[in-house]
Amino acid sequence: MGYIFMGTYLGVDKMGNEIGAEFHEGWYLKPKLKFTASNTGITKKDYDETTGERRSKYDVVKNTYEHYIFLPENKADRVKFLNDLMKNSPGTTPESVAYGGHLSFRQQHPDNSHSGAHGGNFNWSQFCELSLKELGEAQQKGYYKDEKTGQLKDKDGVRVKYEESTGKLEAIK
Repeated sequence: MGYIFMGTYLGVDKMGNEIGAEFHEGWYLKPKLKFTASNTGITKKDYDETTGERRSKYDVVKNTYEHYIFLPENKADRVKFLNDLMKNSPGTTPESVAYGGHLSFRQQHPDNSHSGAHGGNFNWSQFCELSLKELGEAQQKGYYKDEKTGQLKDKDGVRVKYEESTGKLEAIK
């Protein structure tokens, strides 16, 4: 599972105005190239018959997302990874990233285009304790099936059941 994080570097300019620059880590855009003939009008062949030089070029037809940081599936490894990340980001705490929509989950899109469903707004313990599968279900459906017990739980870990009369998931009291 590719992992990305983003933020803003903050500073002050010479006039004392606060300035910021966004950053994204964990991915880059890789161009997908296509070899196309550049018809010069002399001949339609890709190579000059005399010099052997190519009469074609590579064109970028689209970009794909390539990830270089991966969020561990193993919960202990994931907690260590996230704690190490925060240790290298002064002023960042579990509380500061857990609220305000900072810990969210994105379903992986088949073409890896970063256009999959995104959301969840998980708290720190949920993000560390739920499996990646459970995070994905909770993000997508608002509930997940606990892998240990098989029980349905809502995004906050409260047991829920399907109420046939209303056609909705409701908390078990």
